[in-house]
Amino acid sequence: MTLPLLKTALEPIVRRQKHLRLMLGLAVGWLLLAGAGFLCWRADVRGPAVVAGLIGGALVVWMLVRRMVAGPEPDYHAIARSVGAQHPDLHALLVTAVEQRPEPGGGLNFLQQRVVVHAVAEVRRRDCVKTVPAWQLAAATALQFGMLAVVGIAASGLLQTEADAPRAVAEKIEEEINVTPGDVELEKGSGLVVLAKFGRNVPSEAAPSAVARPTE
Repeated sequence: MTLPLLKTALEPIVRRQKHLRLMLGLAVGWLLLAGAGFLCWRADVRGPAVVAGLIGGALVVWMLVRRMVAGPEPDYHAIARSVGAQHPDLHALLVTAVEQRPEPGGGLNFLQQRVVVHAVAEVRRRDCVKTVPAWQLAAATALQFGMLAVVGIAASGLLQTEADAPRAVAEKIEEEINVTPGDVELEKGSGLVVLAKFGRNVPSEAAPSAVARPTE
């Protein structure tokens, strides 16, 4: 059990570590949801019900990650070691302070109090909160929001219903068709050769939507 005074001094570091884990955990959760949305899109499973399921999954991910981050009491020994890695001269002092325990039936003795007070003063003086760099927090936050945007894009794509899909394909095919010649006038009885070039989406069959009007 870490002493309350030392916990108070290390609390800013604990908060930054929790924030970092929260952002990274959410980024992984959003990535998994985006992958699920992509699989639904590939399987042509779409519609508002699928999007509702995706939103429900997002809420579940949020609650699970929040609960995992809140979790049990932080490992103050690990925090002391991480601070010591940034400030080697503080390593022994901080680890020793974390290991101090009140004597049975009483509090800390004089030497223990001196160790804890000295460690707390050094932690506050050195601004040890930078043990978790600000750039890591910014990068993790940006990554989390980026993955959330991908989930939003996947959801918007899944809103396209099965009835809308053939229309979209037909429109795309129509845009890729190049017919030669275009509008022409023919003498009565004359033949006409029409060349139609398709893009990548080649229909299985095609029929003319209009016929040439022969001149009188």
